[in-house]
Amino acid sequence: MLIPNVQRMMRLRGIEKYYSFLTGLGFVPSTARDILKGVISALKFDQIEKLCLALNCTPNDLLDWQPGKKQAVAETHSLNALKRAAGGDELPQILSELPTDKIAQLVEVLKDFKGSPK
Repeated sequence: MLIPNVQRMMRLRGIEKYYSFLTGLGFVPSTARDILKGVISALKFDQIEKLCLALNCTPNDLLDWQPGKKQAVAETHSLNALKRAAGGDELPQILSELPTDKIAQLVEVLKDFKGSPK
């Protein structure tokens, strides 16, 4: 089952007021609430694009996938790329606790990583 997980990307981008962020993008309040509850059943392509542009991500980054209980899917199936391991969203917390003398080192590593070919 595909599960919307827009909050994950908002956390990773350091957004604190999810509802305000979504309504600021033009989502009506009921849609914003459904997105945040993870109960949204459909989004239009232009809405997905709006989220991706604002969060600098791809549609895949907005979705998680978990196979149904009776669903047998090969480990090599492409949907497995949408399985999210527990954790991984702790980056903002780690950064807030990082000693200042380590920040410059981290910035250099990130610059190197950003500049490396894909």
